[in-house]
Amino acid sequence: MFLYSLAMGWVGFFSSTFALFLAWLILIEREKWLTVGLVSVLGTLCFFLVFTVFLKVPLPRGIIF
Repeated sequence: MFLYSLAMGWVGFFSSTFALFLAWLILIEREKWLTVGLVSVLGTLCFFLVFTVFLKVPLPRGIIF
């Protein structure tokens, strides 16, 4: 989580959240690749919608997104 918070300031919300989901599902949960891909994409989009649309929180933009 420490690396996630550092990465969020550097590469932005989208990339760091997507990478967190990927790492968590591959390394810790040992899920199938289809599950990893779907959860990573949908989870990142859901977090984006919750924080930007519903809570009106500005998210950090990085060098990638």
